[in-house]
Amino acid sequence: MFVLFCLHYAEIPQEAVPWSPGTYNMMRLMQDAQIFRQPDENLGTKGNLLFLDTDANGNADRMVVVCEDEG
Repeated sequence: MFVLFCLHYAEIPQEAVPWSPGTYNMMRLMQDAQIFRQPDENLGTKGNLLFLDTDANGNADRMVVVCEDEG
């Protein structure tokens, strides 16, 4: 829900980044919209949304917003 709060206050339209209250559902919506990417060298770019599988069951269960670039 925190990520949705951030998207709302950053005035990111839902057409640009589809959202859902569920982390896994939001990841699926982004995959369907073809804006989901696997991690690469730009993983730590400011503004990226990262989907995490913290319980190793193959489904994203946490999401974070990168707030600062690596460096």
